[in-house]
Amino acid sequence: MGVRSCTVGEDGKEVYGDTYEYRSYTQMGAETDEITKVLSTLGVSKGDRVALFAMNKP
Repeated sequence: MGVRSCTVGEDGKEVYGDTYEYRSYTQMGAETDEITKVLSTLGVSKGDRVALFAMNKP
């Protein structure tokens, strides 16, 4: 499974990165499980709509 970065420019348009970071389904599943746990502590439950934004900085 490939994960590609996406940023939003000042003009509001999405700009996608030119590289993918490949992860196994097991890795993606573990990360998804962790995100689910964190969201549940914030009161988000199954069926709720959420948007996730991530900022990667070196």
